[in-house]
Amino acid sequence: MKINLSRPEIDLKEYKSVKKIFNNKWLINGPNVKSFENGFKKKFNYKFCASVSSCTSGLELVLKTLNLKKNDEVILSSFNFIAAGIAVKNNHAKPVFIDQKKNSFDIDFEDLKKKINSKTKVILLTHFNGYLQNSIGVRNIIKKTKHKIFFLEDCAHVLAAEHKKNIYSGSYSDAAVFSFGPTKMITCGGMGGMVVSKNRELIKHINILKSFGMNKSSYNRKNEKKNWHYNIKSIGANYRMTEIQAAFGIQQLKKVNLFKIKKNQISKFYKKNLDKKQLFFQSSNFTYSSALIYFQMIFKKSKIRNLIANHLSKNKIGISVHWDPILEKHDIFKTKKFCKNSYDLSKKILSIPLYPSLKRSDQIKIIKIINSYFKIEK
Repeated sequence: MKINLSRPEIDLKEYKSVKKIFNNKWLINGPNVKSFENGFKKKFNYKFCASVSSCTSGLELVLKTLNLKKNDEVILSSFNFIAAGIAVKNNHAKPVFIDQKKNSFDIDFEDLKKKINSKTKVILLTHFNGYLQNSIGVRNIIKKTKHKIFFLEDCAHVLAAEHKKNIYSGSYSDAAVFSFGPTKMITCGGMGGMVVSKNRELIKHINILKSFGMNKSSYNRKNEKKNWHYNIKSIGANYRMTEIQAAFGIQQLKKVNLFKIKKNQISKFYKKNLDKKQLFFQSSNFTYSSALIYFQMIFKKSKIRNLIANHLSKNKIGISVHWDPILEKHDIFKTKKFCKNSYDLSKKILSIPLYPSLKRSDQIKIIKIINSYFKIEK
């Protein structure tokens, strides 16, 4: 039997909450969405938030509020998921890629400083797999420049991760966006996202843009005499969260602490028992409490990564690589020069199964398959 890379943790509570939706008249952007937004704010100490259909749509909407022009630049890591790059391209801005530190998931601050100029309008910082980047450091760099730069965080991978006790991911920037996809810390039935910010007006703008640009949503005008009437002042899109997604999210939010604890426990077991002669593990100097979604192995040689990936697949162990290729190697971004450290890292990493219900017997099986391969190769 195959051991999957990831598995959404869903039970009867989600099923029952979704079933109730069909007895209500609201199926999109209604009372459950409001309840989920309020619960999310309260759980993670955010000031304002707006639910969206996905993390990608959230990134696009935040950038859209900034009215970026053709020659405006957005700095982001080349070691990244495609969504971040597409969000920049869809807002007609120019992506400027920065490198990682050698054999590290942390961005290179010296490279960041070199890339900042008068055209820089946004720094988009992507956190990776439950560990946090140096958000305070990025904020301080922005403060020291003479340029007005918006600080946006892609927190798709770090829901519930803490910089300090009860200081959660996304707390140090102008805005941050989270994902509720099927492999993330919690899921809203497969998709969904959240934008958080200390800026009330920005969140208000997001709520307008996510609903075609309507100055009032259908839910907010339901009790008005002319409840069909609205006005469009800016062009938006349909990036609203459904009531079913929100009902899912409300139940998942109650389990997030347990999910986080169990994943960290499995991670510790992997680290303790895997043969470390040919590999090392992800770490961070900026994370008080991690919130993993995958388990990352970083091999000393790319050839070993490829051989192990093939070996695990043959033994029906789910694997993936987050991310290879790096953004600069995709045809829509392709450049002659590329970020070398990011490229090297992408060729050495491998994700193996990690989810709360992963059995200890399956964990042991995965470890034995990896360790036995190293013994054979000797």
